[in-house]
Formats: sequence, C-alpha cells, structure tokens
Amino acid sequence: MNEIHCRNALTKSKGRFPYDYELNPYRGCAHHCQYCYAMYTHRYLEDDGHFFDHVHVKSNIVEALRSQLTAPSWKHKIIGIGTVCDAYQPIEAEMKLMPEILKLLIETATPCVISTKSALILRDKALLDELAEKVPVIVAFSINTVDEELRKIMEPNASPIQGRIMALRAFRDSKVKTGLHTIPIIPMLTDSRENLEALLQLAHEADYFTCGTMYLRGETRKAFMAFIERQYPHLKRTFMQLYAKGSLDKEYKKQLYSWLRPRMKDINTDYQQFLIMNEQLSLF
Repeated sequence: MNEIHCRNALTKSKGRFPYDYELNPYRGCAHHCQYCYAMYTHRYLEDDGHFFDHVHVKSNIVEALRSQLTAPSWKHKIIGIGTVCDAYQPIEAEMKLMPEILKLLIETATPCVISTKSALILRDKALLDELAEKVPVIVAFSINTVDEELRKIMEPNASPIQGRIMALRAFRDSKVKTGLHTIPIIPMLTDSRENLEALLQLAHEADYFTCGTMYLRGETRKAFMAFIERQYPHLKRTFMQLYAKGSLDKEYKKQLYSWLRPRMKDINTDYQQFLIMNEQLSLF
C-alpha cells in the first residue's frame, strides 16, 4: 500500500455512461480479476506496474472532493464511484474512505452510481439509504458467473458470489436502486446458457441488468492470455482466434446477443437508459 495525493477527486466521464463524473479512491485493485481492463493505469505511476499487488490510496481524496462539491460551480451531477478500481476492495475495510465520501454526498445532495464486486458495501448501507432519501443512488453489483469455483480462479480476492447476491438483496426494501452487471461475458468460461440463464433469473431481483463481452487489449491481453496458458492451455488457440483483434469475433457476438436480447426485455422495464447502453455494448 502506498499513499498518493490527487489534485482533484473527480474526473469528467468520457464514456457513454449514466454518470457525469468519476471518482476512484484507489489506484490498483487487489481483487485480481484476470480480465481487468484497468491494468494499463499503473503505467502512469512511478512503480513497477504491479496493478494487483501495489494498491495506491488517494489519502487526500475526501478533502479534494469537499473542495469540488462545495464550489459554487458544482451542479450536483451524477458521480460514478469505483469505475476504474473497486472502491470497496479489501483495503477499504482498513482505510474507511467511503463512509466519509458518502457523508459528503449526503451533505451536498449529490447523486451517485457505485459499481462493486464486494459485499463490504453493506457496511455503509445506512449512509447509502440516507443519501437515497435525498437523491438517486444506484449500487451495481458485478457478477459474471454463478460458479464459485470458477470465481475463485478468475477473481480470487473479490467477494464470493453468494456474498454479492446477499448484498444485492439487502437493498430490496431500500430507496437505493440496484443493478446486475454481467460484464464481461467470457467465451468458454462464463458464456454457457446455464450460467447466463441463472444470471438472468437473478437479474429479476435487481432494478436493471446490463451485460457486455470481454475486450483484450494492451496489458489486459498479455495478462489474460498468460492466465489462459496457465489454467486452460487447451483453450488458448480458440481465444487467439476469437480475439484476433481487440474485440470479440463479430459472428460470435451476433449469436450471443440474439439469444440474450429477448430474454432481457422484461428485466429493464423501468430503466430505458440501461437498455440503450446494452444496445450500444452489443455493437462494439
């Protein structure tokens, strides 16, 4: 663990997402997801680039956030939290940055969307409930498999699947809205119809569902292919064929989404923006 200082807590979102700004209290993530797209971010730091092993804590993030949220120019836009590195990864249990961040959001009536793979978020449920009494709050749980043994291989330090499901269900009677993010769908590992059917069934317990396939570029491609060679060497050739480019083979995606779309229609009835996002994801 290393402490770093940030000039600003918030950065403007550049993607097509349902939030305007992004907030990430940490650089690096100890969840060690083998497919993590954010590995590239460590190349900007003066360390050895160990994204999973060297987590950097933005020790002044609460003060920096207060400065931005109390500025006369602040328009109470939606903040996406944990968009690059999970804000509820293991080190948060010790650092406790999120309770102070949530108190600031309550104080300034600022809406947020939180993405996580951690049941630790339940520690802050009372604060999230209080915030949701004032402004819209979404907590999105990332789950791409119901197979706990596979989860241990792919996401060794993230919360167990049942822990995430328990956390999702804990918000059932809350004003906090919940989402299920099945991202990424990985060929031959998480794309079985049985797995996806189980996740679609779980999605009925959330307020919306979104999904997307895996990309393999840069550091992520190197790390993931090394993982496949170690754990599933018999699949390496097929992965190389499906990912001849950074994105997944178009015909594969076409078949996958033609199966998924009709099954998703009755899940997202109240969240048209997420239907639109799903449609955009399927075009990549």
